[in-house]
Amino acid sequence: MKTTKAVLAHVLIFMTLSVLAGCASQSPYLKASGDFATAVDNSMSTLRGMKDLNSQLCQQRARLDYLFHRLEQRKLPESDKPVYWAAYATKFDYQVPQSDGTFKNQNWKTHCTQIHTADAIVDKALVGLSAYASALKKISTEDFSGADVQSLANDANTLAGEIIAPSRATDIAKTLPNPLGQLAGALLKNYAGHKIAEVVGTADPDVTKILDGVGNYIDALLSEEKDAAGQMSEVLNAADEGLPRNSMEILQFFNLSSRWTDDLQAKMDAQQTLAAVLKKLQAAEAALATAGKQEKPDAAAELKTVLGNASVVIGDIEALNKAIQGKGGSNK
Repeated sequence: MKTTKAVLAHVLIFMTLSVLAGCASQSPYLKASGDFATAVDNSMSTLRGMKDLNSQLCQQRARLDYLFHRLEQRKLPESDKPVYWAAYATKFDYQVPQSDGTFKNQNWKTHCTQIHTADAIVDKALVGLSAYASALKKISTEDFSGADVQSLANDANTLAGEIIAPSRATDIAKTLPNPLGQLAGALLKNYAGHKIAEVVGTADPDVTKILDGVGNYIDALLSEEKDAAGQMSEVLNAADEGLPRNSMEILQFFNLSSRWTDDLQAKMDAQQTLAAVLKKLQAAEAALATAGKQEKPDAAAELKTVLGNASVVIGDIEALNKAIQGKGGSNK
């Protein structure tokens, strides 16, 4: 009988502790942190799915530049030779926008190679933010090492050293390795204590810098896309003017121009959505950090901002993913 009572007592104690643990895990601050982490994770997955979009756009612009000059029957600047695609990428310069508002000549091959490297740096930063989200999710169950994030920062630093031809976009990308390394230190220092508010508070300045840097990178990408849209319009107008007026060629031209413009517009729409998502994540991160500094984080009014923004972000990302899948599952 005593044995039965002892077993029952242990069961009751276990059930009580389980209920208490369940309640603790559902505290307002922990719930807000978990929702925020889910929103970050979902967003980073989608952003990483668009890796290399900037370099793809650069190559698309190079082709449009070639077409524009070819339609104009332009010659290479240093000779009387016609423009040929095989040599075009290394022969013709592009006016690359710089961080100070000026422009600098780079040939298309150099520029697109540098942009590809910048894309890789931004991808490392996104993986680091995903690791931050994972840390918040795991905060009450297991230890976490910042070593993986530090490795990302080291890789990003190496890539930054490979950028030798500057542009506004590449300059932004080169600012990301430092806060990525600082984030690794913040996670490693505070995670062992299992204090989520301290993790958020310490990581906040560097997470904010990374979110801001990725947002600025997307803004630079949008600027390039708008330039590409203007360039495409010039190419299509030039082609339209010389188009023979028979119905079949007009239909073919209409089909081609529609696909080109729709593809570019889809890229711009996706980037604008992601830019808005990053701003909401920045606001949620700031609110979560502010709430964590208060005497009673669970009662902080800022948690409403965290929960609201996280909910909107998750909805926006889900809608964006459906839109991308609706276009054949590709953003290329």
